[in-house]
Amino acid sequence: MHSATVPRCTPHAWCWCANHVHIFCCSRSAYSPPQELRWSAGSRSYNFQQTIQWCDDKATGTIFRYQTNNADPLTCGQQLSPLIRVKPGKAYRLILKNVAFGPASTAQTNIHIHGSHISGDGNADNPLRFVEPGFQIAYNWTIPEDHHGGTIWYHPHFHPIVDPQLAGGGLGMLIVDDPQYVVRSMSADFKQFATSTANEILLLFHQQINQIACNGHSSADPETVDIISGQWYRVRIANGDPEATVRDITFGQVAGNNLCEVRAVAFDGVWRSTVPGPAQTTFRLTGASRIDLALKCTKPNGYSGQGRSSYVLDLNFKDGTANNASPWGGDSGTRWTPPRPTSGYLDDLTAATGVNPYTISMSAVQINGATWDPANINFLETFQYGDVQEWTLSGTTGHPVHTHIWHWQVRMLAVHHMHYGEWYDTVSYTPGCKVRFRMVGGGQTQLVHCHILGHEDKGAMVIFKESSGMS
Repeated sequence: MHSATVPRCTPHAWCWCANHVHIFCCSRSAYSPPQELRWSAGSRSYNFQQTIQWCDDKATGTIFRYQTNNADPLTCGQQLSPLIRVKPGKAYRLILKNVAFGPASTAQTNIHIHGSHISGDGNADNPLRFVEPGFQIAYNWTIPEDHHGGTIWYHPHFHPIVDPQLAGGGLGMLIVDDPQYVVRSMSADFKQFATSTANEILLLFHQQINQIACNGHSSADPETVDIISGQWYRVRIANGDPEATVRDITFGQVAGNNLCEVRAVAFDGVWRSTVPGPAQTTFRLTGASRIDLALKCTKPNGYSGQGRSSYVLDLNFKDGTANNASPWGGDSGTRWTPPRPTSGYLDDLTAATGVNPYTISMSAVQINGATWDPANINFLETFQYGDVQEWTLSGTTGHPVHTHIWHWQVRMLAVHHMHYGEWYDTVSYTPGCKVRFRMVGGGQTQLVHCHILGHEDKGAMVIFKESSGMS
């Protein structure tokens, strides 16, 4: 990160500086979130269908993207991978067509929905399937009716070339809408905040030519989002860093003055147990993490608009009148307790008894002494469907561990960026952290791996099995 003198902003671009991800002002780029994929009507067996492409740049074979169907492969890398939105209770058929120029050794691929609670077997969210250049495969995603709504993301998961493909930009945002029983529990003001896309800000952090970028913009040309003073925004952030770098995001501090009220409302695609969280200025993420924030910034009278240098994101004040009320009636307002899925996979387990203890020990090439071998895939352990698991996660300081299908409820007081009783799908920098979850729904297999993807590619990945249950 660097520092420089920032020019005075125009009256239509009041703005500020913040540290770490360095949010401040005066970029000339327009806000450029990913374009949304448009689903087509499906058949009797699925509600919606669509085709997307996997591409690489012909010149170097190091830039990767998912593209909309029939896009020109020669334009690979010129746009972000499309935003995908899905709804609980619906079935989707997605055709993945591999149009990459590169050889199979670099361009074989697949697609994994990171943070979802759908089956990891068959042709659902199965990361063991793949497609070679010149071919296509079909995925059938059936979203459970009680699937949690939230910000998740998708990326390739073909061992052992996940790291270079993700580092080359092969990732995208995916949003699951809230199920209706959750929406009905919201107040009118909170419903407007939570469900309207008009005041939604999408921020995808990712690697781009060996540097961090936001929505495709680097520090040389930061992403810019115009906001209205006093307006509440839902900020959805996905941190798709293959190196799992810790990233602090600080909002709205200039010369000791805090211009913004910012509160966490969801972690890793799951609503907090009570919404919102306390007002903060800095939020910490690791690679693979997501966070949803409620953001309101106020332009002070006579503010000069001067600050320090930005990193990859600028937030600028623009003219306009705030058009939504506080989602919770101010700091002393009523907190919302979101209902959890009826199948029980996000039930509060902090007081559960009769748990099954287990330990996960992480390293750069192994988990519990086992190295992933795609030619000889064996289940590391088999667990009873429906049991409450309590796992102790060891070695996560240098090896963030990610679970497929089931989120983990953290059983430690706030350490680093984790909060007691909240749900995460990736845990890091919490030595000896204990987590709980119940194996219900979602399928019969579970992958667990290091989310430093170079370590996963070297073998730090294992697979577990349920003894019975839903497929």
